[in-house]
Amino acid sequence: MLILEGINNFMGVMEVERNLSSKTRKAYLCDLRSLQQWLCKDVEIDSITTDTIRSYLVHISNDLHCQDTTIRRKMSVLKNFFGYLEDECIIDRSPIRKIRTRFKTQRKLPRVLTPEEVNLVLKAPLLEKQKLNTVAKAKSTIRGKKKNEIKKNQFVRDRAIIELLFATGTRVGELVGLDVDDVNLKQGTALVLGKGNKERIVYFCSEATKKALRDYLKIRTRIKNETKALFLNRFDTRLSATSIEKMFRNYRDKTGIEKNITPHCLRHTMATMLVSNGADIRTVQEILGHASISTTQIYTEVSPTRQRQIVEKYNPRNNIK
Repeated sequence: MLILEGINNFMGVMEVERNLSSKTRKAYLCDLRSLQQWLCKDVEIDSITTDTIRSYLVHISNDLHCQDTTIRRKMSVLKNFFGYLEDECIIDRSPIRKIRTRFKTQRKLPRVLTPEEVNLVLKAPLLEKQKLNTVAKAKSTIRGKKKNEIKKNQFVRDRAIIELLFATGTRVGELVGLDVDDVNLKQGTALVLGKGNKERIVYFCSEATKKALRDYLKIRTRIKNETKALFLNRFDTRLSATSIEKMFRNYRDKTGIEKNITPHCLRHTMATMLVSNGADIRTVQEILGHASISTTQIYTEVSPTRQRQIVEKYNPRNNIK
């Protein structure tokens, strides 16, 4: 079997049996195509040896200057790929088996916003709507009024999106997957589908968040189509994660925030503030939908306020006179 055919078969299995997200499948395919391109041709799979893989790892490390985290990810994909080929009896033995690599763990702290920056981002859509209202008074044409009404509705939608991202700490991919029926405004809950197709309930208790969602739902319920999606684009179809990232960058620039922040930074900020305010790390893990608590523990490193509180309260030196 040629490697291209093997890759296509493997990706089909990843989609059907593993039920991986489109983003994860795209990353898998990119890493496998990287190996195929390095081989320069569509070679027979059983001709790929352990030495071939070692040479490839040297290439991505020395020639492409990939970081350890990237090499580790590519190794994981190759291990899954050749493991699949071995299970299907396409090859006798995976060429990855004999490779032992050690990587330095470089754990980057997540970027977070200050309370002042969060406030600027939360209010940005509302301020843009107010500016539009001022400008709209000068436009009295029917076409101009209709165009302004569409923009106003977008600002209302954007405000609800930013409020929900920060209040619940959901991932952007989880938020765009929400349907109208997934949100219970009265109870302040939303049912999201996280990584690994695991459902969890997230909560929003802030009256500001509820009002933002209530205002948007008034607009959303007027749109009659077959789409169940909560957040829609200008074509009345489900809003994409890319659109939200672009929208967020636009508001970031208008607020004058110079940090290179993304919508995901709202999740980091929310988690860090929870820890700073004394939230239990296990509870934060459940709120964020982390499979491992080690992923959540990084927020204890970002929160110097919480560290100081613990030292001041529990340091044994305080009790020794």
